Amino acid sequence: RNQSFRGVTWDKMKKMWRVRVCLAGGGREHVGYFLNEREGALAYTRALSRIRQMQAEQQEKGDAQGDGADAEDEAHAPNDTAVEEQAHAENKPISLGEVQG
Repeated sequence: RNQSFRGVTWDKMKKMWRVRVCLAGGGREHVGYFLNEREGALAYTRALSRIRQMQAEQQEKGDAQGDGADAEDEAHAPNDTAVEEQAHAENKPISLGEVQG
């Protein structure tokens, strides 16, 4: 079976769709197994949103503690869409650190 959605692959042994999110540094987070490929794609999207939210909260805590981040650096940071499109074009995992800038 061909993969139609990012992070969703067919598991021959379980005969189910397996969902994993690739993380920066080569790690992967297992999301789960699904009977339907589209349900798996939705789960991938939710998991990615959850991971980004957690990282945003961590970033806010770091900013509140005065980690030295400066407005000029933030102005030149790539947006989420640009990072995802580049990663997809290069067929590599999305670096969530890059997404957060």
